[in-house]
Parts: sequence; C-alpha cells; structure tokens
Amino acid sequence: MLSEVALTARCNLRCRFCYLDDGAATTGAEMDTAEVKRVLDTIRREAQVPSVSFTGGEPTLRPDLPELIRYARDEAGLRVNLITNGTRLTAALVAALREAGLHSAQVSVEAPEAGVHDTLTQVAGSHAESLAGVARLREAGIRVHTNTTANRLNLHLLARLPAFVKSLGLERFSLNMVIPCGRPGREFGGLNLRYEEMGPRVLEVQAEAARCGVEFMWYSPTPACLFNPVAHRLGNKGCAACDGLLSVSPSGDVLPCSSWPEPVGNLLRQPFRQVWRSRRARRLREKRAAPSACRRCDEFALCQGACPLYWRHFGYDELRPAWHAARSPRPTAAATSNLAAAPCRSQARRASEA
Repeated sequence: MLSEVALTARCNLRCRFCYLDDGAATTGAEMDTAEVKRVLDTIRREAQVPSVSFTGGEPTLRPDLPELIRYARDEAGLRVNLITNGTRLTAALVAALREAGLHSAQVSVEAPEAGVHDTLTQVAGSHAESLAGVARLREAGIRVHTNTTANRLNLHLLARLPAFVKSLGLERFSLNMVIPCGRPGREFGGLNLRYEEMGPRVLEVQAEAARCGVEFMWYSPTPACLFNPVAHRLGNKGCAACDGLLSVSPSGDVLPCSSWPEPVGNLLRQPFRQVWRSRRARRLREKRAAPSACRRCDEFALCQGACPLYWRHFGYDELRPAWHAARSPRPTAAATSNLAAAPCRSQARRASEA
C-alpha cells in the first residue's frame, strides 16, 4: 500500500485541470507541524505503510517541509517522496530537502512546449521554473521523474514526451488522465479526455519511450474492455480508493483518493483501524462504487471498473457495447467452426485491444 499526505491546498499555480476547487486554497484547514508528525506515526506504526508522498496543493509552500521530511525518515522510518510543481525549488531549498532525507520527487511538467504548459498552469514562466527545479533535484542526486496530465490542450504533444524527458537527463516519466472533479469537473468537456480515445495515445507514447530508452509509467485506471494496460505491460490499474492508497488531506481527513473529497474518517480524531474498517471504506474496497454491470464481468478483477469519479461525470455510454457483448449468448459448437467469422468474447476483447 502507498500513502500520501497533502500538506496544504494552497498553490502558486492555477492549473486548469486541478482536482481542487478554486476556493479550497483559502478556506481549507491545515494540520500544524505536530499534527502532521502524528499522522506520519500512524501511517508507519498503525497502517504499516513503508513510504509517504508529500503533496498538496504545493507542499513547498510549507516552511516546515524539511523538518517533516526529516521526521518522516528518522523518527517514523518512512521513505519520502515529494510531489511538486518544481517552481519553488531553489538551490537552497533543494539542499535542505536532500539533507533532510528526501529520497525522490515527482515534478509536474505538462508539455514539452512552454506555451502549452503555461496556458495550463495559468502562470507565465512556470515551465522554465519547473524545469529549473528538475535540474536542481537531479544535480543534488535526488531521484526525479516528471508527470504529465493528458488533456485536450497537450494531447498532440504527448508523443514528444519521451525525447523531451531524455533531453532533461531523466530516465523515467509518467502520464495520467484528468480526473473530472474540482475545476475540470465544472468545465464539462473542456479538458477531459475519454477512455476510448486514450488507448491509442498511450500505446504511441509507450512505443516512443521504448525507442528513446526511457521508462514510461501509466498511472490512470482504465476499463479493460476499452484499454487493457496489463495486456500492454503497463501494469494493473484498478481504482486504489481506500485499497492500495491511504490518502490524507491537509486537515487530517482520510479521503478515498486525493481527487475524491468525501472523507471516510480523520486520523487526528480516530484510530486508523476505526477509519479503515468503517462501512464506507469497506464498501470502497469492495468496489461498490463501480458500475454494477462491471462487477459481473469476468474481467472485473483486472480493472475493477476503473475510476468511479469518471463514470459519475460522464455516464456509462462508453461501456454499453461491452455490457451488451457480455450479455450475448456464447457461440454454439457449430458456430465456432469458423472462429475468424465468429470470434469468442475473449478473442473479440483481445482484438479490440490490439
């Protein structure tokens, strides 16, 4: 299991695809230093998770970040990762983070072109500042990779990412889809991509990454009937809500994931076991939020119905052909004499994924 602690909802950028609402930066409560340390102790000693990612908002806005990293490493015994936009990573701050024990960092870079990146972050010059942060982390010997959120504005540039990250001296990068909540949830159809169109793009990026000799990581859960990442050696990408992920908000709430602002408990007020065994957390682990027809599918263990927030936003139209095929009678022995003309359901699925 993985864990993440959002140290703040504040951010110096205004990314158009951010899962936070516009008002969250000024209205949300933040744990103080002592409270974050309590949560770190809970993550290691009660949840028994070996690592933590500090995220936000923008976690470098917290002046106590080096202290929290040091505590996580030395007192809680956690491996520490930082998820950041990189724009505030001065040489002095990077040196302090390295000294405190930061093991790795993920820096958001939304396009190989500065104009597209800055349009998405809505802050001029942020692309150059993020790349400077990447360079400083790399020079300090901190393991770093970039992450890009695929959307309508950068879709045409995704295949250029492998060569771009290699030019930065990096060995790996990751890609995910916009989750339709927060700002993109209100901008229906503006930046969001659909599952059915992402498969070919992901495979294009994967092929280019192999050509460039860099590692490509695909993060988003996708329904196996539309795009099967396992079949393409990209790993199992089911929903991790209250399952493979312990996500803690700036106020200490435990969220299904950072994009799902409906708490299942609070680690400052409740023991971890009580939160994790709550009725709602159990239902999420049981994938009760997945479409009911998906839960009856033979492949459900593979994708677990993908992202519930996606279906809440878009509805199920993309899935209906697969549901219809699953309800269709299996071919008889006579009908299977010509498999090319009448492929079985699993063959049809494999063909659709090729």
